[in-house]
Amino acid sequence: MFRKITNILSLVALIAVIAVAIFFVFIAGNGGSESPLDTNQPSNSTTRPPVTQDTTTQTPDTPERAPEPPPSPWQWTSLSEIFNTEYLMLVNRDFAIPRDVQSEMVQTYPRVRSRGDSRLLHESALSALEDMFASASAAGFANLMLFSGFRTIAAQTNNYNNAPAGFSMPPWHSEHHTGLAVDIAFVGNTTLSSAFGNTSAGRWLRENSWRYGFILRYPENTMHITSIDYEPWHFRFIGVPHAYFIHTNEIVLEEYIDLLHERESLRVNIDGTIYYIYWQMPVDGQLNLPTDREFIVSSDNTGGYIITAW
Repeated sequence: MFRKITNILSLVALIAVIAVAIFFVFIAGNGGSESPLDTNQPSNSTTRPPVTQDTTTQTPDTPERAPEPPPSPWQWTSLSEIFNTEYLMLVNRDFAIPRDVQSEMVQTYPRVRSRGDSRLLHESALSALEDMFASASAAGFANLMLFSGFRTIAAQTNNYNNAPAGFSMPPWHSEHHTGLAVDIAFVGNTTLSSAFGNTSAGRWLRENSWRYGFILRYPENTMHITSIDYEPWHFRFIGVPHAYFIHTNEIVLEEYIDLLHERESLRVNIDGTIYYIYWQMPVDGQLNLPTDREFIVSSDNTGGYIITAW
């Protein structure tokens, strides 16, 4: 029995020796590598996982600063809840004023010098005209006056019937019906003259009126667009950012409205103050308005609305 057990133990030991020998032969044949396909890697190298670049903390090259994004979020608002300033209402031969606004006008005298004491204007235009006349006076042009402001339908009918061709619009198509248009002349003048544009005061107004929200409405060589000949005395209040853009780009209101129709948005920078200007057509009687910035809204009288945000 003892001999039998001894033989069994010897057999087990022999099998163990053979197994160890086979293991070392296998390891030697593979060069110690972790993969049989990696034949070029040294047997004493330490294999590491690939390094992944941390893109969350990497600082890329800083590009030129992008424009500030437009106001957001937005909210759909019913037209019945929106105050319409009508500053950018286009009134010309193609677009008539949609209603009589006489009841909304205020007396201009004595706030500004006027030809007669019964002149009327929209309050916003009158306030801007006060500021413009004060600056003009400080610049040496103290002898300016409001020659004509708001005009009734009856008065425009009479004016149209007696004016030379190209210098007046038919009733309901004159900017004077808005109360936002002003004719400016020298104190004592009883008529308007194109020579006003060649005076120092006329040039000052042409170059500086935008600062008060006015534009020279009928510049030279634009009759093919406006249907009105050169009128260096006629200025229209539309608001500062719009007046700045029109003045800087030497266009007229018709071209500006067309540009907004095409682009639907503009960004205007005036001395670091950014204005975002949007054009929209109402959707189901609503406009999409910014909720995180100040803004005003004006119809353009062509069916659309212009939103000015800052």
